[in-house]
Parts: sequence; C-alpha cells; structure tokens
Amino acid sequence: MSQRQTSPLSVVITEPHRCSQDMRSRILSRLPIFKELDEQLMSTLFEYFVHKGYEPGETLHWEGDPGEKLFVLAQGKAKLTHNDGQNRGVLIDILDRGEIFGNLSLDPQVNYANTAQALTRCCALAINVDEFKWVLDLSPKLALKTLQVLADRAQLANQRFLQAGTMPVEQRVARTLVSLARKLGKQNQDYLLIDVPLTRSDLADMVGATQESVSRVLSQFHADGIIFSGRQWVGIRDLEKLIALNAQS
Repeated sequence: MSQRQTSPLSVVITEPHRCSQDMRSRILSRLPIFKELDEQLMSTLFEYFVHKGYEPGETLHWEGDPGEKLFVLAQGKAKLTHNDGQNRGVLIDILDRGEIFGNLSLDPQVNYANTAQALTRCCALAINVDEFKWVLDLSPKLALKTLQVLADRAQLANQRFLQAGTMPVEQRVARTLVSLARKLGKQNQDYLLIDVPLTRSDLADMVGATQESVSRVLSQFHADGIIFSGRQWVGIRDLEKLIALNAQS
C-alpha cells in the first residue's frame, strides 16, 4: 500500500539544546493545568523547571528508573514505550507539544512506568517530583487540576484495555487514526497528515493487534480512498469515513 513519496513530515529545526525562556513561559501558561493560576505562583513554579533539548532517538527517561521528575514537552514530539517482557519497547502513546509525562503518580518512591524517547528534535521541561508537590501545597486549585490529569490518564488507559478486548481490528485502527489525527493532524494538500513518524509496527502496538492484521486494514482503507500513506507516515483523505467506522458498535 505504501507509495514511494518524499516524506511530508515536518522537520523541527529548533536547536536541540536551546529552549528559550519565552518558549518555556508560553508552554506552561497554555497548559490547562496551569491556566488561571496567579502570576506569583506561576513565577514560583517556573523557577523550578529546568529545560533540555534532545535529538531524535535520545531517551528522556527509562522505564524502571527512579521516577524523580515530571516532564512537559515544550517543542517537538516524543513517544512512550513499555517493555513487553522480551526486551521490546511497545508503543503506547505519542506525545505532542504541551503534554505532561514522567512520574505522574508524584510519588518519588515510584519508578517510571515507561520509557520516553524523542521522535523529533525536541525540548522538554522537567521539575523534581518533590518540588512539584511543594508547589501543590501552595495551591489547592493546582492540586485539583493535577488530580484531574491523573484521572483522565487512568480513564484513557482503561478505555484502551477494554477496546483491545472487545473491538474488531478495523474499528480499533480507525479509532487510533482518528485520535492521532485530532492530536497531531496537519492539513497537507488534499489530506490530513498525521505529522509524526509512524511505522506499521508502531500502529499495531497502539491498536493492540498484529502487524499483519493492521497492514491488511490499512491496505483496505487505502483501496477505499480513506487514507494515503508512505514510508513511516499516514495521511487521511476521508476523516468522516474513519469517524463513522470508529463509531460503529
């Protein structure tokens, strides 16, 4: 189904070890969890965040290591993988600018539950869990928002688990593509590009099916004019059809 095309994926050109103060401030202030906080608290919070740039393939944190930090992706894209017990990293999520990851439990005794790795050049902000907990003590509003983020992540994980056991592969692929398009979509000519490197193996991991099954579904979607793809990228020609497949019971 793949067509040999020049990759349309965006290239992040920001210097990998630069993340300006203005960029950091804009990212933090736009996050729902930090919105509507008073300027003094934001200034205090900002003082504790450090920044670092990463090249594609570099690791931000390893699964099983002490969960010392909470991260915010300031620019670029990263992926979260989980060890399947056979030393293979199974893709569980793709992170875009502004997303929070790392030790979401905020318990410094808990290890990281997954590995975070840069997909593109990216910049991440990090704060020690103990320092973030100290800031939470200063703001009940921020504490409640943090609890909501944790609850939303738990609900998403539960939904994925249930879908893997009850939905046919075609519907799971459609649902995953719709989710990725809404999160990472960029209009490109006559299709909506999922603007991140995405292999068939990656998609199979996210869907919870074999690569062969997912490839067959993608080939059918391509034949039906629903998607358009190349090496490590997928574009969506007919989002409405995918949404309709996604909504099937």
